Amino acid sequence: MKPALAVAGLIAPREEGANWGWEDSREKMHHRWRHTYASVQLAAGEDPVSLSHWMGHASPDITLKIYAHFMPDRGMRGRTAVDNWLEAVNLPAPAVDLASVEPLAFEEFAPLILPVADYPLKVLVQAARFGGTWVVGALMPPVVPLLGEIRTEPSGEPDRALAAGVAWVRQHCERVGLAVVCVENLNGQHPASVRPYQGFARVTVAAARAMRELPPKLPENSLAR
Repeated sequence: MKPALAVAGLIAPREEGANWGWEDSREKMHHRWRHTYASVQLAAGEDPVSLSHWMGHASPDITLKIYAHFMPDRGMRGRTAVDNWLEAVNLPAPAVDLASVEPLAFEEFAPLILPVADYPLKVLVQAARFGGTWVVGALMPPVVPLLGEIRTEPSGEPDRALAAGVAWVRQHCERVGLAVVCVENLNGQHPASVRPYQGFARVTVAAARAMRELPPKLPENSLAR
């Protein structure tokens, strides 16, 4: 084998007349195939413990010491596993039906004023916790200013704070001839880690039934003289 390697130019030829003195060719002969086999296995994601057994190494430490550089994704699988676990832990819980939640007691801090608009319109109710108290405001994105604000009794329950906001909007609508026709709890769209500190709901407001059924105004030229 070594004369063939010398002819191929892979190792230096032996001095003429010498009976020994070939260049060390361990890494250029069959042993090289072991390296190829090991590197292919590790690059494909095989675990070092199994590979160490197949290679006949005394322990996986030997395998890792020689072949760790053939593991391009080393460390990535562990980080990916942790990321997936954190994502699963942080998944939002299903949103509850706010109609079944008892609202917190609240006090109006800034009166609710809904804009004059074509109905129905959608109002975003946003609750944010400061200490134990929830500050609940109503707004209509993309308009930033609040349409009104309430503050609740101390509580750690975001759904009850949102229910208070919905009750506040409903009370206002009843006073001005409007009606809440749909309530959506948006907390299910947010990570569970956020929910103890803030919450969101969307309230659809429409004209009350009596207002919607008023006859249309007649043109002036059709009025009886």
